[in-house]
Amino acid sequence: MYEQIFKHVFSKMDPEKAHHLVYTGVSVVGKTPVLSGVLEGAIASYLQQGSGAQVFGRRVPAPFGLAGGFDKTAKAVRGLTMLGFGFVEIGTITAQPQPGNEKPRMWREISMGGLRNRMGFNNEGAEAAAVELGKLRSTAKGKSIFVGVNIGKTKVTPAEHAAADYAFSARLLAPYADYLVVNVSSPNTPGLRDLQSVDALRPILTSVRA
Repeated sequence: MYEQIFKHVFSKMDPEKAHHLVYTGVSVVGKTPVLSGVLEGAIASYLQQGSGAQVFGRRVPAPFGLAGGFDKTAKAVRGLTMLGFGFVEIGTITAQPQPGNEKPRMWREISMGGLRNRMGFNNEGAEAAAVELGKLRSTAKGKSIFVGVNIGKTKVTPAEHAAADYAFSARLLAPYADYLVVNVSSPNTPGLRDLQSVDALRPILTSVRA
């Protein structure tokens, strides 16, 4: 079914527009109580049967989860678990909102069945993500979901202020996270990989932990 939908619908659309269409659909359905429950029973329950794991003292319903990059606003977490993901990692989230790199910035690699992108940490910022995670965690179902939060440096923040930038995001988002990812590996943010050196990374991790 997916192959037919891709062939006749998604392949005729710009990759980023297709992404946002699917993202919006997953978000809306996930927030529709009866419909999300029916789909979860049909999809997630089947995919997750007998496949749970213990991680950080918590039970994860399935070992297959979604890494950072798909949900950068934390609005689709419930919908993604409905589809069978055992955990969802939101992000990358930056301290301040930013539009990301100029378009086009996403391309299909048909021969490999994949996508290539240089999005550049496009997101609505840590404060907006914290609001969405607060709403999620306010419900019984939302509290039970295993959520990771991936944080990165705001593009316009100078390297010498990186520790404070990461700490700002951690202060807002870590209370809602089961685990936190400090992202210093994206090639799409100028100078980000320079933060991987011990001298640069140590103050960042120290500030985030504090």
